[in-house]
Amino acid sequence: LIHYNYNGIEKIAVRQQLVNGDYLNVAVPVNEINASWHQWVLNLIIAFGALLVVFIFLFQHYTQKITRPLQELTEVAEQIDEGNYDCKLDYNGDDEIGTLTNTFKRVTTKLKNYITDLNDLAYADALTSLHNKGAFDICVRDIQSKIDGAGEGLKFAVCIFDCNDLKKINDQNGHDKGDIYLKAPTDLICQVFS
Repeated sequence: LIHYNYNGIEKIAVRQQLVNGDYLNVAVPVNEINASWHQWVLNLIIAFGALLVVFIFLFQHYTQKITRPLQELTEVAEQIDEGNYDCKLDYNGDDEIGTLTNTFKRVTTKLKNYITDLNDLAYADALTSLHNKGAFDICVRDIQSKIDGAGEGLKFAVCIFDCNDLKKINDQNGHDKGDIYLKAPTDLICQVFS
């Protein structure tokens, strides 16, 4: 093998003796010898680049399918932490995240129902189902904040009713009559002031 330059072109020459004693000389430019290798390497680079782009796209698509529901769960958890139990979760997949989302929905619904039940118990009279003193205090605070914010444009009324001598009725006639004594005016008041 002989390496040489001819007119600025790098070439390789090979010489082989033939059976008859003559020599066969072959000279080829190096870029022709390496052309197939260069094309093969270029094709590999292009194929690898295309596979890399497809892989990156699929990886992003798959990770978004995972991270989006997790982000929604995190946002809902933050809203629940702030006291908002009316949050929406839209993910309904059949994978682990879908199971977690559905469980989270059920827990949130049960928690909301428990809190509603506790509020009903805490702020309602067991006999009449009307608001009790605790509910009245919350209502007064709410009205006061509206007065402070709205000024003189707010219109409201507060009515307080009292049934006298309940202890005397309970002692003389029994607690069942005392319950009737409280429920009858309550029903009437609720009909008049619906």
